[in-house]
Amino acid sequence: MNPDRVIAVRTGKTIYRDGENCIKTFDGDYSVPDVFSEALKQSLAAEAGLNAPAIKGVESVNGRLAIVSGFIRGETMEAAMREHSAKKDEYLRRMAALQYGIHKKEGLFFETFKRKAAEKIKISEADKDVKQKLLRAAEALPEGNSSLHGDLTAANVIFGDDGRDYVLDWAHAENGEPAADAAISYLSFLLKYGEETADKYLACFCSLSGESEAAVRKYIPLAAAVKAARSNEDERKALLKIAADTI
Repeated sequence: MNPDRVIAVRTGKTIYRDGENCIKTFDGDYSVPDVFSEALKQSLAAEAGLNAPAIKGVESVNGRLAIVSGFIRGETMEAAMREHSAKKDEYLRRMAALQYGIHKKEGLFFETFKRKAAEKIKISEADKDVKQKLLRAAEALPEGNSSLHGDLTAANVIFGDDGRDYVLDWAHAENGEPAADAAISYLSFLLKYGEETADKYLACFCSLSGESEAAVRKYIPLAAAVKAARSNEDERKALLKIAADTI
């Protein structure tokens, strides 16, 4: 295996292209179960007919664990929004359609948003009173059986050269209520693009799925707490403030 160029660098991960393969390597902060869990979730999504790149294996690459999947030729939604801003609304609708398609599958995964929310809140840096309110809200959640991506952002969508739209990075996939997943995506747009774009995405998703905007916004405090646990320091502070202001 001879990775020939870096595609992306993310916290703890470096992604390379090797011919027709995409190689995602993980640093030592990721355990063997973490890496195999992500590979399994992406495999389950692909097996269910969702547009997730096919997993080819988990290997050791230059001393680091790596997931090897098929390389998708195309452009990320993030790059497309930067280069073709006039098409932003179209891109938001396409991502909403992808998210809705994921939600229509039931029970693909082995974690739940409800359990994950409680776990992340317990270790969060939120104030004691806020943490207690968040935990009570998490305990009151329905289990939900829709499949959720858990981190659907513009960076995790590829508009393929073959005319299909693909979803990457299934590490946080879980089962739960669609509104929880949409709330996480809303927050991603809010942090990166601002309230106007986030609101437009929410409107696109709700129009397509039939969810009410109120139902999605109800999940924002919990979604913010979950997302804060895997964000950098600046985003974590912003997300914890959102959680505190909206709970």
